[in-house]
Amino acid sequence: MNLQKLSDALDRHPSQCSSFAGRNPTKNIGEKLARHIEQKLSLPSNYLDDIRNAGIHTQENSPVYHLEDASVLHPVGHMLPVIGMATAGALKEAFEEADIEEYVPAPGPCSNRAFVLILDGISMLPDFNPRDRIVIDPEAEWMSGDVVYARCTQNNSGTFKEIRYEDGNYYLCAKNPKWEPQYMKMDDTWEVVGKGLYLVKVL
Repeated sequence: MNLQKLSDALDRHPSQCSSFAGRNPTKNIGEKLARHIEQKLSLPSNYLDDIRNAGIHTQENSPVYHLEDASVLHPVGHMLPVIGMATAGALKEAFEEADIEEYVPAPGPCSNRAFVLILDGISMLPDFNPRDRIVIDPEAEWMSGDVVYARCTQNNSGTFKEIRYEDGNYYLCAKNPKWEPQYMKMDDTWEVVGKGLYLVKVL
């Protein structure tokens, strides 16, 4: 398939396809584009995430790898966008509108709406540190005592806190005993975006 046929199949301009599939590509294939390619070319879901499906191009004196010599360590799950607190608050669920630069494999079961949130601040010390990465799943059922990412609809700010239910009200609670305010009552301007499921470690 040449570049023109690929652009026709993907409903994309040839210059767009050239940026990732041309002779000298300048861009990587992100999550949204990968799913679009799979749909347009009738490929299985997450086909492009599995390196076993990649064509192997070798140069002279380069080692040749054979799939029969390899074993599957773990099935490849769907990829989650990695975003900061400010981006999460502003976008809520419309991550396709953002220029997401990083995706990571889902570390465990979660919905297709899940994302990885990069924490800032010290309100959740010592349990969570600044720059920790937490998988937030908007479709996971949460209850009092869970950690959640909540969003203020008035100013699109967000916060990662423990949620508690006491005396008929929900509160967003900081783990750090020195943080003020440690307890913040939720009113109708606040909404829970999703529950924290996993801590993603970057080594």
